[in-house]
Amino acid sequence: AGLWLIAFQTVVRLISASCRFNTIDLVKDFEAAGGYEVLKYAVDHSTSPHGVKLVELLPDLICCPARQPEESFDESNLKVAANVRPMQLQEDMLHKSSPLLKEFQEEHAGKMPNLTSEGTLRTLSFMSIQKAARLRNNEHQGGDLQPDHKFRFDMPSALLQAT
Repeated sequence: AGLWLIAFQTVVRLISASCRFNTIDLVKDFEAAGGYEVLKYAVDHSTSPHGVKLVELLPDLICCPARQPEESFDESNLKVAANVRPMQLQEDMLHKSSPLLKEFQEEHAGKMPNLTSEGTLRTLSFMSIQKAARLRNNEHQGGDLQPDHKFRFDMPSALLQAT
């Protein structure tokens, strides 16, 4: 995983630098070569601290535009989400690693929460309290708290730290 990390850090730095010069060729090449899928594979099979460092590369990719900006180039735009694909990758990792989101998905026929829908936040809040109570009861009964995800590091913390 250490070599994956070095390779991806180098590639993402090159892509980020190219975005400063208002070019999207490297972003397109990265996507065409399956770079996001390879990055996902590397994250899925990494352990801490390499996995955490790989996740920390996602915001840089998110800020690189995937298509030519229609407005004039402004370097302040580099801080704005401009690339949907790495955002989807980040969202997928969050859904796979959050016990609450997994439980919501199971109870709602595989649908993910739409935070703009009425009642969704209330439902998530209620489910969160129930989940916390179950985890706490399990802890008091001497149960072993195993993560609900396949990642070999604390993915929720890594995602929170990266954003």
